[in-house]
Amino acid sequence: MHNDTYKKCCEILEVSPDASMGEIKRAYLYLKDLYSVDSIASMALDDEFSASDKKEILREVEKAFHTLMALVKQERDFSDSGGGTPVDNESVAETISGIDVFDGPALKQIRKKMGVALDDIAIATRIQVQYLTSLEDENFDGLPAEVYMRGFVFNYAEFLDLDVQRVVGDYMARYRKWKADNHQGRTIANLLSMFKSRK
Repeated sequence: MHNDTYKKCCEILEVSPDASMGEIKRAYLYLKDLYSVDSIASMALDDEFSASDKKEILREVEKAFHTLMALVKQERDFSDSGGGTPVDNESVAETISGIDVFDGPALKQIRKKMGVALDDIAIATRIQVQYLTSLEDENFDGLPAEVYMRGFVFNYAEFLDLDVQRVVGDYMARYRKWKADNHQGRTIANLLSMFKSRK
């Protein structure tokens, strides 16, 4: 599979031709962030690259990443047809299509089926592993404010190439239900506590 196009794309993304999917995605997300015109990380590069230079680099990074993904898909399809070591893409697709609601356990199941480690997602998205674990376990008390949690879910879904809008919608609906149920209980407990303290 390591033809000239593949090697050239790896050079652009600054990864080894033997890089794993996780490493390729991490490199892509890092470079995308680094050369983004409004990125804080790219401010140090302002003296070296103009805004148009950054846009051109981003175009090359995007093109290289999507070309690599297409080549990897072709290789997997070839493997699945008996041309090499089989990769269980059908099983992953079947798992995803069988999910009615993208909750924490469903996301964990998909991630494991894809063979992706939480560390890979943490490095690529810069989300701490403890938050990713809380996200999968739906330990909402262990997660930050809603606006940050939404971003975590978005980045998690994006990393796994899932339908981001659907995943975020499903997950945040579960969080809001938990919050409403939990908030109600806390409010009653707080009122009782205040009432007792006045006696």
